[in-house]
Amino acid sequence: MTWTGTARDEAGRPGADIAPSERRLAARLGLAALGALLVSVPFLLLMLLVLGNVGWLRRLDRGVADALHTRVLGFDGRTDALIFVQEVAQPWRLYCVSAVVLLALLVRRRVRLAMWLVAATLTGWFLGFSLKLVVQRARPSFPDPVETAPGYSFPSGHALNSVIFAGTMALLLDRVVHGVWRVVVWALAVLFVLVVGFDRVAIGAHYVSDVVAGWAVGVAVLVATVVAFATWRKHEHLSRAEGDAL
Repeated sequence: MTWTGTARDEAGRPGADIAPSERRLAARLGLAALGALLVSVPFLLLMLLVLGNVGWLRRLDRGVADALHTRVLGFDGRTDALIFVQEVAQPWRLYCVSAVVLLALLVRRRVRLAMWLVAATLTGWFLGFSLKLVVQRARPSFPDPVETAPGYSFPSGHALNSVIFAGTMALLLDRVVHGVWRVVVWALAVLFVLVVGFDRVAIGAHYVSDVVAGWAVGVAVLVATVVAFATWRKHEHLSRAEGDAL
C-alpha cells in the first residue's frame, strides 16, 4: 500500500510544503543580511566623518579617550574590572554561547528560529570584519596603555557583537517569559550593551565613534533580520506560533 498523505509543517498543518517555505525564509534572511548595512544610516554618516577626518569628531574622540584613560589609571580596581568585562565580552565567547542556544533550538526542532540566529550572528561577524578593512582606522594609542588590541578600530567588534548577542538572546527569551520578567530581560540586555561599549573606550581600545558605529551596525542587523522573518511569516500565512515567530 502506498502512502499518499500530505506533508505537515512544524505546527502539524496538513498540506504544507515545508522545504520550499524554509528556502524562502533562508532567501529573505540572506537579503536582510545584504540590506543590514544599507539601513544603518547612523553608521554610514559616522563612516564618512571618520574617513573625512572631520576635526570636531576627531577632537571629541580623542578628548573622551584621554579623559577616561587618565581616570582609569588612577584606580587599579577599575583597571581589573575593565579587563574582566573585556574578556567576558570577547566575541568568540559570545559565539560559543550562541552556539549552545542554537543546538538547543535544533533539539527542540525550532529550525526557523535557528536559521534566524545563525543569519544574525554571521551577518554581524562578516560586517564587522569587512568594515574594519574598508575604513582601516588606527586604534587609540597611549604612552602607558591599560590594554592593547590588534587590528583596526572602526567599528568596534565588541560593541557590534554585544548588540547582536544581547538582542538575539532577549528576543528569544521574550517568547517564553511574561510580565515583569520581560522588562528584566530587556533591561539586562541594554545594560550589557552599554557596559561593553563604555569598557571599550575606557580601556583605550576604541574611540566613542567606534562604539557608536558598532551599535548602529548591530541594531541594523537585528532590525533587518527580524523584519525579514516577519515578512516571510506573513507571506506564508502563518500565525506567530506556527511560524516560530519572534
